[in-house]
Amino acid sequence: MTGIPDIADTVGFTARAADIPGSADEKLFELPIVMPYTCGDVNNDDEINLLDILYLIEAVYSGGEAPPYPNAADVNNSGDLNLLDILTLIDLLYGDGAVLDCP
Repeated sequence: MTGIPDIADTVGFTARAADIPGSADEKLFELPIVMPYTCGDVNNDDEINLLDILYLIEAVYSGGEAPPYPNAADVNNSGDLNLLDILTLIDLLYGDGAVLDCP
């Protein structure tokens, strides 16, 4: 298996070992994939707050540093970082409490 997962899930695979002719064993393994970020924690400081909104504004409009985990900033799961992500975070913190939907 190779690659970097981009969604939280469980990966299952079967391993087979044979040591002498006619002697073999198989075992099913399941590995949980946990994402290394929290949806909405744009600056990866383990909190969702005004600093995340400001970080995203800087990244989107002022050529600032990209978020450590771009998927954590894509809070509307559109595939792009833009004004809608910023507005969603504002609504989460200061409005009606938007639901975040990161990839």
